[in-house]
This record gives sequence, structure tokens and C-alpha cells, in this order.
Amino acid sequence: MNENNRKGDGEIAAVLGTYGVNSYLDTYDGHFLPGSKQGGSTLLGRRSTLAHAVHSQAGELARMAETGTSIAHCPTSRLFLGSGTMPWRATVAAGVNVSLGSDIGAGDEWLISRVAGDCYKVHISEEGEAGTALHPAELLFAATLAGARALDMEHAFGNFDPGKDADFLLIDKKLWEPLDGMLSMGIRSDDEDEATLEELFTLLMGLRQPAIAGVFVQGKRAVAPPL
Repeated sequence: MNENNRKGDGEIAAVLGTYGVNSYLDTYDGHFLPGSKQGGSTLLGRRSTLAHAVHSQAGELARMAETGTSIAHCPTSRLFLGSGTMPWRATVAAGVNVSLGSDIGAGDEWLISRVAGDCYKVHISEEGEAGTALHPAELLFAATLAGARALDMEHAFGNFDPGKDADFLLIDKKLWEPLDGMLSMGIRSDDEDEATLEELFTLLMGLRQPAIAGVFVQGKRAVAPPL
């Protein structure tokens, strides 16, 4: 939704021109007849996730927040397509849940930590006051619990709260020399809490697939079948 705002023949222009609606979101909200008149039931809600939302109107963001609809934010694909950047500050301020996603149709990355790294770079580079250096905990949330919330499964997984499924990666920094070096030799704050955040940020930015020593789903180690 609202990914390409190229004038005349872009995605948004095509949707508005085809349906005669006031906003792209209206077509998902059951208002897909000319003038955004009611034409069917809404598709918005706690189990609805709309990808990209780069050029959303303020009213669209407010409606997504009202209905509990989430955004799958794919910053890696934004770097490939060059069709704009989802405004992080405005989107989050509207109350919309933003979860990170990989978009292989217009990108090259499956590993969510790499997507988190691109997320940081994209949004610190937004122009003027829109630019923001995302907090490490905010990046971790977008990469984990926000995704569970987007699936309406926050009660079952997404963090280490007691009673939830144990879905996690086991990281061995020694398996990936650059990560080992960054974590072992990086300068840390004397404040313990600040040092923890610095280590988390380093892990999110430096994690690569070779450092993943194990994948656990519902508490059981996932083993790839032999080739």
C-alpha cells in the first residue's frame, strides 16, 4: 500500500484512478466505490498487515491505528526501488504498529537483523527533522514483538515472557570473526545499562548468518533436512 507515488502512472495514481477513491486505504476498508462509498466489508484489523505505507495520508495512518492494522516495513526494498521512505516519526506517532519485513521481490535480504540495520540507516538519513537515530530497543522491538503483534500472536511468541513459545536464534559470535571483533574490542560506556544498549546495537548491526549457531522454534531445535 502507498509504495510508489510516481505521478500519472504510479501505483497510488493507478489505484485512485481505477476506483475513484479518496485514498488507497479506502480500497482495503470496504470503501472501494467511486467517491469512497461503501462497497463491502473492511479488511482492516488486528490480523491485517499492509506492506510499505511509504506515502500514506495522515487520515490513513489514523485509520490503521484505530483498527489495529499493522505495517510491514521493508527498508531494504526502499533502498532498491528509490520510491521514497516510510516516515518513521510520523507513522509511529500516529500509533500504528510497525514491524520489519523482508521484501525479496525488491531486495536481497532475508535476515531480519540485516533489515534492522538498513532500517537504522534509512531513517537516520531522512531529511531535516524527520531524520531519527532509532533506539536499539526500538529496532529490536520492530524485528521481534512487533511482528508477533502484526500476526495477532503477541500472546504466543515475540519475546521471552513466561509462558510464550521459545522461538529464538542462538548466536555464537566466534563463528563470525567481524562480529566477534566488534563485540569483544568495541569501547563501551561505564554505565551498565548504556553498555548493554551499545552491545545490542552492535549485535543488530553486525550479525550475519554464519554466527547463527542454532534456530529454535517452540523450544525445539530446527534442523535443516540433508540436501
